[in-house]
Amino acid sequence: MKKLTHKISSSLFTRLLVIFAFTAFLIGALFFFGTKIFLPEDLGHKTLNILDHYVALIKEDLGSPPDIDKAKRIVKKLGVDMSIQGPGISWQSGGMILPDPKRFKKHQDKELYFCHFKKQAYLKTISGDYEIYFKHTAPFSKFVPTYAKVIIVCLALFIFFLSYKTVRWLFKPIEQLRMAAQKIGAGDLNQKIDLKRSDEFSELASSINDMSEQIQKMLEGKKQMLLAISHELRTPMTRAKLACEMLSDNNYKKSIVQDLSEMETLISEILESERLNTKHAPLNKSIIDLKSLILVILEQYFKGERIVLKLDDIDEIEVDETRYKFLIKNLIENALRYKKQEVRVTLSTSGVEVSDDGIGIEPAEIPKLIEPFYRVDLSRERKTGGYGIGLYLCHLIATAHGHRLTINSDIGKGTSVKVCFR
Repeated sequence: MKKLTHKISSSLFTRLLVIFAFTAFLIGALFFFGTKIFLPEDLGHKTLNILDHYVALIKEDLGSPPDIDKAKRIVKKLGVDMSIQGPGISWQSGGMILPDPKRFKKHQDKELYFCHFKKQAYLKTISGDYEIYFKHTAPFSKFVPTYAKVIIVCLALFIFFLSYKTVRWLFKPIEQLRMAAQKIGAGDLNQKIDLKRSDEFSELASSINDMSEQIQKMLEGKKQMLLAISHELRTPMTRAKLACEMLSDNNYKKSIVQDLSEMETLISEILESERLNTKHAPLNKSIIDLKSLILVILEQYFKGERIVLKLDDIDEIEVDETRYKFLIKNLIENALRYKKQEVRVTLSTSGVEVSDDGIGIEPAEIPKLIEPFYRVDLSRERKTGGYGIGLYLCHLIATAHGHRLTINSDIGKGTSVKVCFR
């Protein structure tokens, strides 16, 4: 029972219900006490005395029996409907319809009878053998002063404003939850949501925190598994390389060493692609000069190659230097593999572009180039390329940095691959 009571009291639905009910109560109380304050306490009594005196003057003016001509003048002057019923007289103005006589109730010791019928106020008085009826609609608001109406409306608006602010406070955690979910989705698994309240939002925050923790554990397990696989695969390959060193130098030895090197590169690329194939891939970012990095890559790996440079001076950029170095190196290697005469490397504020003047690629093949192990040349011969994982890995590296890899190609003119910063 205690648990159920706590659940109900901490429920958003219950709190909203209380807010709306309290608002309705305050509005009702405002109008009730407003009329009590701004209307005189003896208004009803005074009004009744005035009305009784006024009706007596009208009866005296009408005479006995009532004079119909005088009644018409009174109707025209006062703007009310009147009816006179009695011996030899049955007259009413403006097609006035009388309610059932049983509806009329006498007011205390006064010779006045009141009735409400079809949203109209009726009054009946007795003059000898005659019954005189009056009908008039007098809105209640006419008794309330204008300044009082303004005050009541302002107070009502203030109550609604307080209710609005209360509801806003009640749902304020939604923005906090949204921002935290965005950070977690972007890879910040250390992001925790701290809501010091007891309702459904705090329960949701706790669930998100638990989910983030579980994802972190899963990724850590994946990381450990990749390290173990890397170790288990590289150990026998290292032994094979050492064994090759014991062989005499010949073409067979060179071929075996080259195959082992390609297998080692392939394993490294596969493991790296698995690390990056998630939004939560860890990047060791630092501020670097991309132009200097490109020059270092060219000096270290492509010295003597025919590469045309167009490198603008751009602002330093925050990237994972090791992975970006691999990305640019891989793009240049691909371009050199398919070029006819030269490769062009362009750096601008929009990104890095590497292009060749080779045979080009069919438009239908371009979207498939960033798929793992896809090769345009299905023969997979060594002289025509690797194993189809290079561009896929480049795509993952660019995406992990929030960048975009675009490929454009014209048959017979060449292919350009660009890493767009935005």
